[in-house]
Amino acid sequence: MARLERVYNVPLRKEFQKAPRHRRSKKAIAALKAFLVRHMKPEGDGKVWIGPHLNERIWKDGIKSPPHHVRITAVKEEDGTVKAELEGYAIEKPKKEEKKGVAQKLKEAVVGPAKPTSKKPKKGEDEAAAVEAPAEPDLPKQAAEKVETEADIDKELKRFEATTERIKKGKASATREKRPVAPTKKPAPMRNGQPAPAPAPKHE
Repeated sequence: MARLERVYNVPLRKEFQKAPRHRRSKKAIAALKAFLVRHMKPEGDGKVWIGPHLNERIWKDGIKSPPHHVRITAVKEEDGTVKAELEGYAIEKPKKEEKKGVAQKLKEAVVGPAKPTSKKPKKGEDEAAAVEAPAEPDLPKQAAEKVETEADIDKELKRFEATTERIKKGKASATREKRPVAPTKKPAPMRNGQPAPAPAPKHE
């Protein structure tokens, strides 16, 4: 099946006015998808995909005031999927960024991101034989003194993760605990501004 592309001016007001004010943008998205299903007819397991620019246009003024009309470009792919985007923008799915864990963020903060560099080929070697070596991280002076090897970094990461888990479980506090103060001797009782006499020893 050939790729089908069309341009529509989709009316939304009649549909989103059926919903309460605090749900109008959600209703506009549902009305837009229903419009694409009715006119583009996705086939098989085909789904309706709304582009990021079109989604931002509908939610631009909040959940209570979506636009009355949107002019879109709709494309039906060979597998039956229907994709829609605001007119004038390319229909492309955004690339998902990799989620970084706490350990990876800490490692990048201490060491810095790796910069790939290529070794210069020696005499008699081809350029294709040159192997890319990982760049040495640019460490700040203080970090360079504390962290010398990767083993030290791994050790610091394990200690950091263990402390974080202990804080989550409530076994340790995030702030440093105060040391207990040693008890002080009580001052001698006073009588008329003079220290009281010591009690007389008891005779047996």
